Amino acid sequence: MMNQVEYISHIRDKEPRFQSVETHLLETAVLAKRYASVVGLGKIGELLGLLHDLGKYSSDFQQYIKSSSGFCDQDHDDDICSQRTEKNRQALSMKGKIDHSTAGAQFVWQQLGCNKKDWIKLIAAEMMAVILAGHHGGLMDISSEGDDLFLKRMKKEDGKTHLTEVETKISPEIRDRVDKLMTSCEALSKFEQLILDIKAREDAITKESLNELELAVGAGSAELKCNEIKTAGAARLWFGLGCMTKFLFSTLVDADRCGTIDFCVDGAAEARQNSNYTGWSILSERLERYLSHFSADTSVNRIRRDISDSCRDAAQRGRGIFTLTVPTGGGKTLASMRFALELAKRSADDAHPIERIIYVLPYTTIIDQNAAKAREILEPESDRGKIVLECHSNLLEENETWEGKLLSENWDAPIVFTTNVQFLEALFAGGTKSIRRMHQLAGSIIIFDEIQTLPIKAVHLFCGALNFLVGQCGTTALLCTATQPLLNGVSRDYGSLRYGTKDEVIPDVSALFAALKRVEIKDSTKTGGYSIGELGDMAIEKRQEFISLLVIVNTTTVARKLYIDIRSKLEVDTEISVVHLSALMCPAHRKVVLDNISKLLKAAKPIICVSTQVMEAGIDVDFGSGIRSLAGFDSIVQAAGRCNREGRKVRAPLFIVNPADENVDKLIDIKAGRHAARRVLSALSLKGEKGEGDILSLENIASYFQYYFYERQKEMRYNVETEHGDDTLLNLLSWNAKTCIPPGRKLRQAFATAGNLFNVIDAPTKGVIVQYGEGNELVGQLALEDDFAAVKKLLHRAQRFSVNVYPYQLDTLYEHVGVYKQSLCGMSGTEVWILMPEFYSEEFGLSTAQIEKLKLEVT
Repeated sequence: MMNQVEYISHIRDKEPRFQSVETHLLETAVLAKRYASVVGLGKIGELLGLLHDLGKYSSDFQQYIKSSSGFCDQDHDDDICSQRTEKNRQALSMKGKIDHSTAGAQFVWQQLGCNKKDWIKLIAAEMMAVILAGHHGGLMDISSEGDDLFLKRMKKEDGKTHLTEVETKISPEIRDRVDKLMTSCEALSKFEQLILDIKAREDAITKESLNELELAVGAGSAELKCNEIKTAGAARLWFGLGCMTKFLFSTLVDADRCGTIDFCVDGAAEARQNSNYTGWSILSERLERYLSHFSADTSVNRIRRDISDSCRDAAQRGRGIFTLTVPTGGGKTLASMRFALELAKRSADDAHPIERIIYVLPYTTIIDQNAAKAREILEPESDRGKIVLECHSNLLEENETWEGKLLSENWDAPIVFTTNVQFLEALFAGGTKSIRRMHQLAGSIIIFDEIQTLPIKAVHLFCGALNFLVGQCGTTALLCTATQPLLNGVSRDYGSLRYGTKDEVIPDVSALFAALKRVEIKDSTKTGGYSIGELGDMAIEKRQEFISLLVIVNTTTVARKLYIDIRSKLEVDTEISVVHLSALMCPAHRKVVLDNISKLLKAAKPIICVSTQVMEAGIDVDFGSGIRSLAGFDSIVQAAGRCNREGRKVRAPLFIVNPADENVDKLIDIKAGRHAARRVLSALSLKGEKGEGDILSLENIASYFQYYFYERQKEMRYNVETEHGDDTLLNLLSWNAKTCIPPGRKLRQAFATAGNLFNVIDAPTKGVIVQYGEGNELVGQLALEDDFAAVKKLLHRAQRFSVNVYPYQLDTLYEHVGVYKQSLCGMSGTEVWILMPEFYSEEFGLSTAQIEKLKLEVT
């Protein structure tokens, strides 16, 4: 039975059933208010929710949506589906002409933007108007070449935005609530306080820098440097205002998406947890019960227990930025979880208790292992699927369909495991897919595992955003690594993290490293480097001495060639297992390989494992010895952490080598790390310490990062090329100095330009589902399943059977029918990529050799 609705917002085509504009606005407002309340801006969030789809009251929009009967994109302003039927032909004639987002933006601007003397109201008006105008396509650039893009949007003709018309149609309930919020002193005063807090924080940093300059060169000197410091301070202020804009934008986008899917999908509202999670006390008790069974029978285990206890005790310090500097194999994964659960438990009586714990990790390999361990400890059968969420593969496109947008994950779980890539995309990517997650970072505990893997180009962006989250949003950050990258020591003017030695969790880091030293680094590099054959011979020789050997190289090409060389030389010796591990294997495949490796190691069977750096950072294996291709000290430390992990030998050697044919010219971070590492090794050699002493001492690691950061300091602002020439994303998202900003405009950012230019990986990868194991069955289910909630669950499972490929690889595969697009049943236009079986192997995963062969055939 069709329900009667005067003004329609969404249509469920199965019944059909209509959702009114009024209902959608009220429901979105409730969610946006709750999301924004974490920072005290609940009323601002509510106002955004009430106004975001104001334009849907217009006759043009109602004509469109009634004609299309819900078959098209019900929310997009200027792109509806291309389906050609008589029923929706009239709606399609209006394609690109129905603007339903500008009306709300104009309404706010007219109400609050008229008082040019009240700068707080002006900033609030601009911020809310930009958010409302962009809630479907993304935040806009404020200006371009002096052209006031913001004002142009605010002055868009009434015939296209329908503001005059919709103002007469707004329900009395909504209009009354909007008027009260517009005049609420409480809403604007909290907004003002947040802005003043940001300003005071940045002014204090500027003053500190000026005082240091005066002490260094004397009063009245270095006027140019003085002005640079003041300009940098202003830029940091505008960066903070940009972060606040993005945070509020995130609350609206997520509230809009969640409210829509709750109407469109049966059971969606009930399945959503909405932060009603299992209590922190219960989760903490589960962890403590698990830890109580750990034996302290060895010196290594006793040290791990002490580290864990230090983490539990550090939670008493409250919220902030902390470092956890622990040698590899020190048990920091569970120790950091203990810190987070204890702190979360203690926040129960806070005005805004901690809602979630987010683990940010560099590699999906680590997510596989750590998430599985967290589930084992924290998710009994009664809570299965409710505690731990993994989010690490981009299976859907950014320009996804309307229904695809509703499938995008919003991190609604108490414990989330995600990647550096997805964390940074939540803060800086364009569009709306990733930004909806940003507000979930507020009031959370974020554990950065292996923080040294942060992309160098994003250093200042990361520091500025994390300072905002901690300073304004009640977030806590724990930076975990064996090699702290001195993020508090990079340029303060452009943004450094605000923590000091007092914020270290471990009472005596030097003593801890001395106690847990189990590997001796041997510098075995040589002039001219090693051929593949020489490396293979060296691996076989060292394996004979140490039973099990791990070899880590920098490129998949060298790994594949070396694996084939060793395997061919040991074909007659069936007692020795030769194993290959690669990031080109899907997570489920890697788990099978790692389980086999662990089984062989525990049984003390002879094994040689050849891997890329996917084996580093968080993989719990224990080899007798290792060989590492020359890389940065952070990578060498991680490789060392996979050897003699349990301290069964006094010292195990890790040999540093330099393969002659290893080309890292395109791997900029690895190339720069190798260069800085060579500088430290050369200095040690000059002092007669080559191959001896503690190469990876804390002092040498600090020297390494000083070299590494000094050499790359000009890259840390994220350099880009724009229409104005050379620029940085840090500038585009703050002062935007190269663009002429019209007088009187408070915001200055080029949000859209920066979002389009931002990529964590220079060549952003795309998730492709592989038909390995259960992946074959999943492909069939995705092709047939038409239930929306079921498709979402299938996509969660599909992450474990997907690999990330570079654009050139995807293009080559597509040209040769190596991949195809699979439409999701019942979701017209929403597709995922599927890899053909012949391009995936048990030994190598995705066959890059096959891709290269295809490229050669083309040329």
